[in-house]
Amino acid sequence: MNNQNFNAVVRKQLGECVEILGLKGKDYPMDASDRLSNFKHSARRAGTTAMQAWLVFFLKHEECIEKFTRGEYHDSEPIEGRIADAINYLLLLRAIIEEARPAPMNEPQHAAGGFLGQWMNDLKSRASAALGK
Repeated sequence: MNNQNFNAVVRKQLGECVEILGLKGKDYPMDASDRLSNFKHSARRAGTTAMQAWLVFFLKHEECIEKFTRGEYHDSEPIEGRIADAINYLLLLRAIIEEARPAPMNEPQHAAGGFLGQWMNDLKSRASAALGK
């Protein structure tokens, strides 16, 4: 796959991820003010941590992707949806890690030009719009 086609795949997949985060983000949290509340609630009920609760949720998607690579995937949800969910769960893990840090981490600075810089600016705008910010 050439770079142009690869970049198109990346843009499409991450656009779907942002859209799903916006849609599912309204459905899942136990507490509307805390996007991680579902993990925290599950962790309290299971006597574990939010990160360990996250792992249980994430492994469901990882297992489906693993089955797909072996030709054993027979799920009703297309694999692209599972990939988007796995990416989003990794972003949720990032949020769990960030919240646990004592001091906020500085955002990495991206070059204003080039594919990555343009893509990051577009992604931030779309994420803000999808998340109502």
